[in-house]
Amino acid sequence: DTTNINTVLVLCPVNTLYNWSVEWNKWLPITLRDYHVWIMNDKANSKRVNKLERWSITGGVMIMGYEMFRNLSQLKNIRRKKHKEVLPKYLLDPGPDIIICDEGHVLRQENLIYL
Repeated sequence: DTTNINTVLVLCPVNTLYNWSVEWNKWLPITLRDYHVWIMNDKANSKRVNKLERWSITGGVMIMGYEMFRNLSQLKNIRRKKHKEVLPKYLLDPGPDIIICDEGHVLRQENLIYL
């Protein structure tokens, strides 16, 4: 059966990025799937945008920290006009087909604004 889900975004604490990748590969090894698991750990905005563009085109799972998502989706420290135009498209509108929030209780804390 098919779900018509092409892009999955996993939001998690930054210290669990690699754990998510290891677990994904453990439960669904590369040899048994036809998509890529991406880890958003790049330092340069140009590399981040490039990775998000490839993910949005080819599909797969993007694993990203909450703070990175917040900064990119709010265009914090984004200077290039092209990046400001495409980041909302990749992350918010239309954004991924589904979002998985690890440690979701973080989202409910009243004094924190992540999304």
